[in-house]
Amino acid sequence: MTFSVIAHKLDCNRRTVFRAVARFNETGLLTERERSGRPPSLTEEQQRSLD
Repeated sequence: MTFSVIAHKLDCNRRTVFRAVARFNETGLLTERERSGRPPSLTEEQQRSLD
């Protein structure tokens, strides 16, 4: 199945499919990479208490 066919079935961009497949081939996972940036304001415990 081509990236174009998959993208059409999932109603997303072909490039999105390509990146997901490349990420899976590289890491074996479909989760996103950890990103740098501002750290969370709440601790995990505080976040759980809000959920």
